[in-house]
Formats: sequence, structure tokens, C-alpha cells
Amino acid sequence: MITLKNGGFQVAASDMLTIQAELDRLAASDDRRLHSAFAAKIFGPIRTKATFEEVYDVFYQNQPVSPGEIVRIAQADYIGVAYYTSPDGQAMFVRPGRKYATISWKMVDTGMEFHWDDLAEAGWPMLSFYMSQAAEELARKRDARAKAVLDVSIDAQSGHEVTCYGKMTRSAVDSVIRAASDDKFPITFAVVAPSTAMDMAYWTGPSNSLWRTPDELGALIVQQGHISNYGGIAWIVKRFASTSSVYFGGVPGDNGQWRFQKGGVRKASDVDITKRLDRYVWDEKWAHYIDGGQANYLITIS
Repeated sequence: MITLKNGGFQVAASDMLTIQAELDRLAASDDRRLHSAFAAKIFGPIRTKATFEEVYDVFYQNQPVSPGEIVRIAQADYIGVAYYTSPDGQAMFVRPGRKYATISWKMVDTGMEFHWDDLAEAGWPMLSFYMSQAAEELARKRDARAKAVLDVSIDAQSGHEVTCYGKMTRSAVDSVIRAASDDKFPITFAVVAPSTAMDMAYWTGPSNSLWRTPDELGALIVQQGHISNYGGIAWIVKRFASTSSVYFGGVPGDNGQWRFQKGGVRKASDVDITKRLDRYVWDEKWAHYIDGGQANYLITIS
């Protein structure tokens, strides 16, 4: 009955009375089975919203990991050898000497606590508000780690950061596209905040530029809040993206960018009959790793 639409939880009018009746039953009963069943119902929407609100997950290829499994990432130096001519007319064989890197895990957890009377009196408006907060916090903690690893990757590569002043400019974006073309690691998408995306409405260019019919595309941005494929890039508008930076990336799996999740999401709920409370907790373990990242670029707006 609880759905996610335009980033918010919504309940159909026909279902609202049903949800309120269920909250009333929770407030009047200490039946753990009833409380546990309701906890299972609200977990799914929270997990969906957390994924929806994430900003930097698009830079990583997801990889599930079983509990107890040790992740080893194989690495080797470039050792290919080829000859126009060789001493004995044969190919030379080389054997790679492998070395292995590992990853470090970060656990993200959150919880909610409701008094039974609040569930009955404040009802769905209160519940949906705190469900949104829990989901946004899960997304924010995932993003903090993902962004930190992404920033290290970009800082380590010369020429992968561009600075512009006041707002995102067409010349700054063109310089990133040009650099990526020279490096032969194509950019496929960019992540941008809604307000920063609006800067593109004012771009102009000659008739043969990549930015064609700017008036029409500018109107599209205002009406729909998303952008065309300028430069052959998919422009992804994220509500919580930074307004002072624009990140560019390529296909994560092709650029050695991985996000590992160990054992899925662990959830639990409990009832405190002394305080008349319901408690819900969720936790998950993540690790982010970039070995390559040549398609990652950053525009910093100063």
C-alpha cells in the first residue's frame, strides 16, 4: 500500500483508512507478531527510497559478497611483449606475477522508535516523515564513502579536474569531453544537481555545435527538470547532488569501479512493553573500490 513517487512516500486515498486502522491496532496490542509484520511492510519502501536518493551509486558496479567471504582483487603489472622480429623467430611467452588487493568494509545502520500512542494519534504523516529521514540517512552514509573513494581516484589522475567560476559553463564541459576523447576512455554520464542543471538553459553556441537548438532544450529543462544528451552524455539529475561540483563517469565495470555489499541488509524489530515502544533497526555493510577510473572527471564550481 505504501509506494514511492517523485521521491516521497504516498498512500492511495482508498488505503489511508486501512493504514490508520492498522496503526490503531498496533497501539492497542502487544502482540509481537502484529508488530513484526508491520515492520516488514515499512522496510521495503525505506530501502527503495534510499536507493532512489543515492547520488554516487551510478559510479560503481554492484557486487554481492557472502558473509565470511574474503574479497581478493587480482592486480598485475603490464608485461605484454611483441616483436616485429625475434632472435629465434618465435613468440616470447611471459607469465604474469599476480598480486592481490583487498577491501575495507563500512557498516551503515539506522533505527526508528515510535511510541504506541504516537502511532495512533499522529498516524501516517508522522510515520512517513521519519521513514523518509531514515531512508535519506542510509543514502547519505553510502554516498559519503562512495564520494570519498571517487575523489581519491580523480585526484590521482592529472588533468581530470576542471574549475569554473559562478556556474557550470559550456566551455568547462567541453574541456572535459575533449580530455576524455584524447584519453580514449569515453564518458557516458554526468551527475548534476537540479539547480546546476538549470545553467545549461542559458548555453549558446554556433549552429554546428553539439548544443543544438538551445532555446528548445532550455525550455525542456525548465518544464521537465532533466536534460538532453549534450556531448553524447546521459545527464543524471540527483536531488542531493552537490551544487558546487559535477561528476562525470564511464561504464563502471569497464573502468574498474566496484561496490561490494556483504550479506545484504540485516533488519530487526522489537517491542518494549515497559515504555510502549516499537523499535526498528537496519544495517548493511559496504565497500567501494576503484582500480582504474580513467573515465572519471570533476568540474568544481567556485
